Amino acid sequence: MIIMIDPSLRDEILKSLSALPYEKQKRVLQFVLSLANLDQQPKDNDLIRFAGTIEKDDLKIMEREIEESCERIDFGEW
Repeated sequence: MIIMIDPSLRDEILKSLSALPYEKQKRVLQFVLSLANLDQQPKDNDLIRFAGTIEKDDLKIMEREIEESCERIDFGEW
């Protein structure tokens, strides 16, 4: 899939990027690559490696906090 970049936007990005030091340019590249990865859905086999990595006691704490904190409506908050 080819995505066209608006020429004026490309020129503005390149102008701003060229004013940055090398290390910040690398950070911009990492950020752009991370944005590109957001569009990709993880596959089951990508997530399976995390199975069983959270301790049971930690899961109980998380569950309790969700039940106590997330299931309440604070009408005065808005």
